[in-house]
Amino acid sequence: MEINLNSNTIIDELMAVAALRARSAEGRGAARALLTPDQLPALRNIVRMAFAELCMRLGNAVESSDMDFDDPKPDEPYSAAATLRMAITLSSGAPKGRELAVKRSLEHAVAMLAAAFALGEPSDGSADGLRAEGLAAADAVRECSLASADGGDAVPQRVTPFFF
Repeated sequence: MEINLNSNTIIDELMAVAALRARSAEGRGAARALLTPDQLPALRNIVRMAFAELCMRLGNAVESSDMDFDDPKPDEPYSAAATLRMAITLSSGAPKGRELAVKRSLEHAVAMLAAAFALGEPSDGSADGLRAEGLAAADAVRECSLASADGGDAVPQRVTPFFF
């Protein structure tokens, strides 16, 4: 089953995480950077890197993947023409009736892996926390996909909550 990830959804999540983290830090008297639309060209490159890492993490659950390397026009960041192509074909498909949930989990994994690089601070452990969230989402999809290939209708054994 081929799943086309929506780069605008991923970037929206990145911006939301940045805003929530900045708001939380503000309450503690700290400063955190916000992401802004002028940073979209750089964010797109980080999202590509995170997508590639996701594909590697999913391992044999991936039959094929495809990624667009051409940048959309930066002055139209959310137009339909401005999305990056990020497609992944799971070798066994998504568990029946859970295609949208799998797609959203994959988008969340890419967003969190990108956030670890773009927003995380190694000194306070936030980079590790964001990365762990992305990898947990990827692992849950891999477990579901591989269980589905074995004829099961598995749901990941654990769901890791994400706290901003």
